[in-house]
Amino acid sequence: MVRAAGFEEVELSWLRVDQEFQDEHKRRDGVVSMLQEHGLLVGEFRGIDLAAVGEDQLAETVGAVQEQMTLAKEIGISSITLRAGDRRRQDMGLLDKIIRSALAQAERLDMQVHLVNAYRSRIEQVLDWQYLIESLGSDCLRVALDLGELHRSGGNVQETIVALMPKLAMVRVCDRVGAHRVSIGKGEINLPAALECLCQERYAGPFVVEPCAETDDLEATLTSTRIYLAHALMLLRQGRI
Repeated sequence: MVRAAGFEEVELSWLRVDQEFQDEHKRRDGVVSMLQEHGLLVGEFRGIDLAAVGEDQLAETVGAVQEQMTLAKEIGISSITLRAGDRRRQDMGLLDKIIRSALAQAERLDMQVHLVNAYRSRIEQVLDWQYLIESLGSDCLRVALDLGELHRSGGNVQETIVALMPKLAMVRVCDRVGAHRVSIGKGEINLPAALECLCQERYAGPFVVEPCAETDDLEATLTSTRIYLAHALMLLRQGRI
């Protein structure tokens, strides 16, 4: 389906891996076999949410992230995407400790850690990223920008892209009406403006597409999304929009 829609790679979620392969000793071979069976290439590994809110949960969270990074490396993936916990409950200092441990593992494995924003998470606005980037000071740390979640949070897309461009490694694309995902181009997000800013800043990284959750034809939705993005980017690069 993904290939038929014209996409090159998929994002692999730890939650899916954990559900499909509960025996940790068979996990690596099971994932490799599944990908080969479906002819899929993985561009990104989505780890668990860093939901710890107390020091008593720190060791468990760090251990889980390190396990997931090791698996990702073993199956040929060079990065992991992580989302922070609830900003109303999670202290930034605790998150700093978790990510610092992940970055130490990333340096050992020659990987990158991509921090993604989310509505009401500890990483929600550009200042949250900037604080962690400055505090952690790691070459392994990168930004994964989720345009849908930034829209929900009321963030300024252009200002965010410009501010984070030196660390921007991935852009997640969807469209929304309020909190609900809708087909690309039919929601409230000004995607042409976001894409224009990315082109102006010479963004050359991947786009991860999140299709509408209520679609009856996922392949058709993925295909139309790819065509929309490809057409918009082509026109922008030609200076026609």
